[in-house]
Order: sequence, then structure tokens, then C-alpha cells
Amino acid sequence: MESKKEQLITEVVYQGNHTYEIKKTIDGFKGDKAILIGLYPTVDGDNITKIDSTQLHLINHMKELGLNEVRIMNLYSEVFDRKPTTSQLTYDKENFEYIIQAVNTAGEYKLIIAYGSSHSSNKITNTLKKNLLEAISNSKAKDRVYQISSVRISDKFSGEILKK
Repeated sequence: MESKKEQLITEVVYQGNHTYEIKKTIDGFKGDKAILIGLYPTVDGDNITKIDSTQLHLINHMKELGLNEVRIMNLYSEVFDRKPTTSQLTYDKENFEYIIQAVNTAGEYKLIIAYGSSHSSNKITNTLKKNLLEAISNSKAKDRVYQISSVRISDKFSGEILKK
């Protein structure tokens, strides 16, 4: 019988009801680092151990994706208990600047776009997505942009891959 211990470390950068970054690191696992950009957070400083479905899916596949660290940032920084309506979403200049600074200083981090097509009829969301993609295309990180895709290699194996 064997025993194995592995630790997932969570760090949160937040101010009040706004979360700017959630960092997940698998201690002792060697792999790549990534910045994942989503839509809105569900974690703040008061509930650092909470894991939403996006984070759970990501954590379950970090090793499979070859990642030992993921810095999760969102187009919106305000924390919601459940999916917000479009009228609840507001532009946060400080948050957007935080994301752009992270992108511009990302070094060898992979950038994963994970906000999908949610709120595609919302003008603010579309403007944020457009401005983010323009900032990335003008940065050194433009060649390291990925999306997560599901693949089926055979009847017995399917998994997640990072796709450029």
C-alpha cells in the first residue's frame, strides 16, 4: 500500500467584493504556467477555498494540460454568488489594467482565453473582449495564446488539450 500527498495552493488578490486574481499552484509538480482569462469570479478573500465549476474543471485537468500554476483573472472583478445578469456587469478600469499588466509581463506564461461567448449581446462585455484581444495582439504574448478544447483520441480516451 502506498500513500501520496499533493498540495494545491490557492492565493487570491482582492479588495472588498472585487477579485483581481486567483492563483492555483500544484506544489511539487513541474509544468508550465498559464494566465487564464475568464468572465467573472466567484471567489474573494472571505471564501478562498470555494471552487466554482470553471476552477474545478481546470484543476481536474491541470496535470493533463501540463500546467503546475494557473493565474485566473476575469474581465469583471466583482464577485457574484450566481451567474449575474448583464445589467449587473460593470466596467472596472483597475481590473482591466491589472489584466493588461499581467499579460505584458507574463514572460513565458501561456495565455488561455476562457470567457467563451457568454454575454455576447452585452456592449460592455464585447468592448472588454475586443480591447483585451487588441492588447494581447500588440504584446509579446501574442504567440502564446490558447483555448482549452476537448478531444476524443479513441473510444477509450478523451481529454483536454491546449489549442493555439
